[in-house]
Amino acid sequence: MPFPKQEKHEFTLETISTIRPGQPGIYGIFNQTRCIYIGKSEDVRECLLQHARGESEQWVSISKKKPQYWLASIVAKSQLDFWERILLQELKPVCRPQPGSDWKKR
Repeated sequence: MPFPKQEKHEFTLETISTIRPGQPGIYGIFNQTRCIYIGKSEDVRECLLQHARGESEQWVSISKKKPQYWLASIVAKSQLDFWERILLQELKPVCRPQPGSDWKKR
């Protein structure tokens, strides 16, 4: 299973704001039928908020797919790359990062 068992969190500023700031981890943004985007960050909350506010480079692509909910898992910084690869292979998101974007700083 790619993410720990959890409720689907509606893709809103309100639900994203419930995440404690400064936690490293991986996250997925989904619509009704599939995974739209997989991300990793040293601050999952801030990165998801940037997406939800339309401030990320990926927002144009994500928004076209009509995001409905998100899932996240808090993991050690040293494990971010590992879990990102696993999730990308398993979930095959329709949106990928822009070439040259630095995922590690998000």
